[in-house]
Amino acid sequence: MEQLHHLLASGSKQASTAIPFFLALDHTPNSPPVMPPPAPFALDDPRPPPKQSSHGSNGYEAIKAKIILHPLYPSLLRAFVDCRKIGAPLDVAGRLSSITDELSSDDRPDEGQPADPELDQFMETYCYMLARYGQELARPIQEADDFFRSMDAQIDSLSLDDNSCEGGDDSSEDEQEAVGMAAAAGSPENAAGNEDAEQKRHILNKYRGYMSSLWRELSKKKKKKGHLPRDARDKLLQWWHLHYRWPYPS
Repeated sequence: MEQLHHLLASGSKQASTAIPFFLALDHTPNSPPVMPPPAPFALDDPRPPPKQSSHGSNGYEAIKAKIILHPLYPSLLRAFVDCRKIGAPLDVAGRLSSITDELSSDDRPDEGQPADPELDQFMETYCYMLARYGQELARPIQEADDFFRSMDAQIDSLSLDDNSCEGGDDSSEDEQEAVGMAAAAGSPENAAGNEDAEQKRHILNKYRGYMSSLWRELSKKKKKKGHLPRDARDKLLQWWHLHYRWPYPS
């Protein structure tokens, strides 16, 4: 019993001091060394951001001043604003035009600037490009405007033709009815109601044009009855006279 107890105690000590299998494999001389995990990325960089050189900002301001003082700058500005005005509402286009006039009328130095062929070529090229771009933008809008104008003209011509064909009888009937009502109102039989007749005549004269135009619009909305050609109508009548007893295919 004592030996068994001693063996169990020694086995527990060896188990407690034994190295795990996967750690033993990691520490074998043939296995590569275990690399430490990479350090987490630092979100807050303690280093200050690089400062922009004053030379670059000064160069940008100098080029900007040269462009503003160039003789073609008003033309360039106007061409740019003309592109922005295409398709814009009238109030927006008016504000853009006023701003352009104000900027163009600002006092400009009279002394001549030193010759700069590259800047001259740049200004001429961009003025030409903006003018061509404005033409390309305005072309589809102009085509759509012309199309809608032609459609309006065609609709107006069709409405005038309908009024000349159908509105003549209606207007004559309305005028006859109005004259009849006025005559009936002013006849001696209704002498007792002269005031009512005058009031009716006044109302009729006032709203006569509105009523006739409303009647024409309502008559246009009525569906026209279709009429067959004379030859087709004669053929149908002839067939009906022959087959009216049994008008079914057999």
